[in-house]
Amino acid sequence: NQGETSLPAAIRSDDSDHGARANNAVTRSGKPTTVTAEAGALAGAGLLGRPVFGGTVGAGLWHSVGFGLTARAAYLQALQNDWGSGQVQVELLAAQFGPCWWLPVSAHPALLFRPCVELGLGEQHGTAKHFPGGNWGARELWVVLGPTATVAVTLSGPWEALVSSGISLRLRRQTFYVTGLDEVQSQELVGGYFSLGLALRLDPSGFIRSNRSRTAMVIDSAFASHSLQER
Repeated sequence: NQGETSLPAAIRSDDSDHGARANNAVTRSGKPTTVTAEAGALAGAGLLGRPVFGGTVGAGLWHSVGFGLTARAAYLQALQNDWGSGQVQVELLAAQFGPCWWLPVSAHPALLFRPCVELGLGEQHGTAKHFPGGNWGARELWVVLGPTATVAVTLSGPWEALVSSGISLRLRRQTFYVTGLDEVQSQELVGGYFSLGLALRLDPSGFIRSNRSRTAMVIDSAFASHSLQER
């Protein structure tokens, strides 16, 4: 799809040992799911027409059979593009989500390999500054699809280090123009990125067991108190 937005005067946008490491993100035995919360820093090229940097936060839900789902929010900012007397700046706020698989690395029990396929949806904001027509901006939809690959390394306790890379195929191409000039920033069909982060493993079944135990203790205590009153 190709979209075009016109703005007055300035800018428009087209469109351990194995046993000790068994809890590395998920458990093969036991109950089905493990939840991870993660955060990281990201750098890439071809995502917004210029090199980008930014950060992500997200969560994953992992089943013991090897299947998972991830969702992440990302803020990215492209390097400023100087053009004549002015500058063009593009930033992005987006969400990425999709199915994943986790594959243990038999030779290194502390490692897990996680391939995913993610759909990215967001809004990009392009701003033109210091041009003769003034400062103006344009907002456009950002849609991408592509594979990602993450290596998770078990650290101390429930913590993991994450090393990720991905490829994004643009489903809606965008090009930014400044009125009276040629295009000043076109966005490539394919882009890529690399990120480093940390993840925290959470055990929902443990939380449920803990709550059940507390509830049972309260019931037992109330029953014992009631029995003493009756006597």
